[in-house]
Amino acid sequence: MKGLLLLYGECFREGNIGSRLTDTPTSYLLQKEASLSHVSFCDSMKKKGVDMDILIHTYHTKYEKDLRSWYSYPTKYFLKKKYPFKKAQDALTSFMRITKKIDHSYDFVLFTRLDILLKSTFFDLVNPKWDKIYFFSQIWTVYQCGFYEGNIPVVNPIIKFIPKKYFWILDNTNIYHDAWVTYSKLGIKMDFMVEEYYDSNTHDDYNPYYKMVGRPETQIHYDKGKKIDRTLFYSNKKIKCKTRKKMKQQLYF
Repeated sequence: MKGLLLLYGECFREGNIGSRLTDTPTSYLLQKEASLSHVSFCDSMKKKGVDMDILIHTYHTKYEKDLRSWYSYPTKYFLKKKYPFKKAQDALTSFMRITKKIDHSYDFVLFTRLDILLKSTFFDLVNPKWDKIYFFSQIWTVYQCGFYEGNIPVVNPIIKFIPKKYFWILDNTNIYHDAWVTYSKLGIKMDFMVEEYYDSNTHDDYNPYYKMVGRPETQIHYDKGKKIDRTLFYSNKKIKCKTRKKMKQQLYF
């Protein structure tokens, strides 16, 4: 079995949403920590009998040589020529064009951002034999209790697993919160890696499985102890939660 870890987006960056401070001594150490966690994840997959490759799509950095050196697995490295974009969504859309270069001989692709540190607790979550698209989790219940209209779940898209059977969607992959809406219309089977609700941004909601390096990490898990209820999906049931704010397409860039 062979898998691909696709790492996209910004690197060597400091600050919360909207910050474009990059290539600092502090961000260097943080990015190294994240990158080494990606290698550790690949090590864990190797123990499961999976040969891993890595594909990186980011922008130019003065630490490029070091970044390349941290990845001990076969790695393809692509640089963007133009950055920054006026809108975060434009940046993500541009980064995702890299999916056209994915070799369809892989058995699965795991997507995440280059600035995400994968904690060791995450390693055991991934089953390389999954036959559905798996998002990390349903989003926290701060926004409309974690649902769109029609009780369609809002996803935390920071980590996503796509098995070979759904590679036909790669050229139009959705890495936004409304991905479940998009894929359900295409008859794609989906699920979540964990049973709890988590916001994407670890500055706002603690996550025991990953964190965004370069920004402070909260220790408060908003929905602690609350389990995802799949019987609510597409149902007419009234959903109750503490707050019911309008869901925005937060991109956390």
